[in-house]
Amino acid sequence: METENVGNNRKSIIGKDSKMTIAMAKDKLKIEYVSLDSIKLNPKNPRKNDAAVDKILGSIEQFGFTNPILVRKADNTIIAGHTRFKALKKRGAKIAPVVFLDMTEKQADAYMLADNKLSELADWDDAGVAKLIAELQVEGIDIPSLGFDQSEIDELLQSFDVIPKEDGFGSMPDKPEFQQITFTLHDSQVGIVNEAMKRAKAQDCSDGTNENSNGNALCFICRAFNGQS
Repeated sequence: METENVGNNRKSIIGKDSKMTIAMAKDKLKIEYVSLDSIKLNPKNPRKNDAAVDKILGSIEQFGFTNPILVRKADNTIIAGHTRFKALKKRGAKIAPVVFLDMTEKQADAYMLADNKLSELADWDDAGVAKLIAELQVEGIDIPSLGFDQSEIDELLQSFDVIPKEDGFGSMPDKPEFQQITFTLHDSQVGIVNEAMKRAKAQDCSDGTNENSNGNALCFICRAFNGQS
């Protein structure tokens, strides 16, 4: 049974199979900036998150800290945001935005489980993800910092035949007769390739069929390697 009582700006929802009442304040949440040393991890948190800390840290460094840590007011124990807390600690931060919630210990435990579990119920539209990744790569966004491994990125782009409109060297003309090719270089190869491209461009290697100087330079290099004029 679900009942709703409105009074003192509070709403109570009672679950069908539980006697626990979860109170949700209608008032706006208040964000406070507090010392990281004043709040603590919940030792009962069953989520193993150490492997995610570096990914979260990369996101914080790129976008800033946009998601306050939820903390139980009674004892300053974290309810949601354990990984963000660890990432901030690793970064050497001293303070963090926090929302204090007036919950009982059992309410806080229930919310902690829900916060970890509910996000798993949504599915990905892999084709949509691949399209977004391709678009963001063109803008220079560091995709691995969004939580994706490079192997996962490559698999998504290849599986859905999605190729960024720009490769590592620049944009390709948006014309049907042109082909787009992507490839991956090791760090030790990047400098070699860039230098070769620079020298090829200096040779005025355009044959008049391509507006893209990078494509012309690459073709010039390949022709030289193949012994073609």
